[in-house]
Amino acid sequence: MEEFFTTLAGCHRQYNTLNHTIKEEVEALRPAPETTETKRSQVSDSTPRMSSKNGQWGWRETTFR
Repeated sequence: MEEFFTTLAGCHRQYNTLNHTIKEEVEALRPAPETTETKRSQVSDSTPRMSSKNGQWGWRETTFR
C-alpha cells in the first residue's frame, strides 16, 4: 500500500511540473497586450467577429467606439 502512495505522489509531482511548464509556454506565446489605438488602426470599423450571445457562438458586427 505504501508503494501505491509513493507512486501516486510521484505522478502528482510530474503532473504539477508539466502543468506549470505548459502554462509558461502558453504565456510566452501570447501576443503583447495592444492599446486601443493600435487596434483601431488595424481593424476596420465593422469587422465581423466571433461572439457568444446566450451561449450560442456566431458572427456579429463589431463597432469600435
